[in-house]
Amino acid sequence: MKYEIVKIKKSVYADNPEELVTWLRKTDPELWINNEQYMKRYAEKLRKFTGLYVNETTEELFVKGLIEIGYIKAVEKKSFWDFFKTNKATRK
Repeated sequence: MKYEIVKIKKSVYADNPEELVTWLRKTDPELWINNEQYMKRYAEKLRKFTGLYVNETTEELFVKGLIEIGYIKAVEKKSFWDFFKTNKATRK
């Protein structure tokens, strides 16, 4: 799936939430040992500075929470052939 990191306007492809969180962790300026540590600290900072809550217990819930608060967007991945598809109502 394609995700867009709204704040930095960056698109990322990840097969699952764990892969996305790993990418977020590795691109963060701070060094984190694992995804759990990164999610916990990120959620704490988010609560402290914005008052927003994101569940950090699993990668799935963490990503879902980031989507819900608008920090990331899940973008439908289109195939090459989607370019050629048209709506029957618009065909003449």
